[in-house]
Amino acid sequence: MHRLDFSHKNLLVYLTAGIPSLDFLQEAILKLQTMVDAIEIGVPYSDPVADGPIIARASQLALEKGVNLDHIFSSLKEIASEVKIPLYLMSYYAPIYADGKESFIDKALQSGVSGAIIPDLNVDEGRDFYTMLSQNGLDPVLLVFPNTKSERVKEIASVAGDFLYYVNFFGTTGERKDASAFSLDHLRDVKKWSSKPVCAGFGVSDREGYERLIKVADGVIIGSAVMRRVLEALNPQDALDHVTAFVQGIRG
Repeated sequence: MHRLDFSHKNLLVYLTAGIPSLDFLQEAILKLQTMVDAIEIGVPYSDPVADGPIIARASQLALEKGVNLDHIFSSLKEIASEVKIPLYLMSYYAPIYADGKESFIDKALQSGVSGAIIPDLNVDEGRDFYTMLSQNGLDPVLLVFPNTKSERVKEIASVAGDFLYYVNFFGTTGERKDASAFSLDHLRDVKKWSSKPVCAGFGVSDREGYERLIKVADGVIIGSAVMRRVLEALNPQDALDHVTAFVQGIRG
């Protein structure tokens, strides 16, 4: 399995699987892996409580196409030998539970996935499953919020894998246009309270936001801004071109 290299700053991007197609997902991964350090792959779900309108719309469109976990795993397995960066599945717990925890782990390993982010499964309810992931070589990525206290951060970090996912804002995913809205004080505290690297996501829409966060965070995750460009594209090639240009502009 591939792992993030925290000897340098990292850029991670998010793609909803199946939009505009699973072929596009494969093409985007192979293209973007030369520009980013890891890719989150969103599993479509009917009640995406942590997602804002852009990713929720992408998820709904993918569901209408019939995209599910098995399709995603099969698609990733086809390109596993060509993938050179970590891929993290971002899924709500219900699809994993429906598939079966052991089955999910087996398929994830076969597809080359490096880990999982499960936004609606906290450390208290998910400790056993997160331990199963770790024991099988998969990285459990757990969320930390702007009000998470020091002892809770330490508890989460004790179960988490290679890094923590810092949520910049309360509420759902989505673009924020004002980079000054990112509060870095608590993010700095989280880094003091845990030895784990911290990647920050939610709300990053442009280079200004990325540069503000990357001064403190070990990595920055961009989702809605990427998926907006996919949804607005006229066709898959147009989508890939727009996403590529956006990612290139983030790092300069």
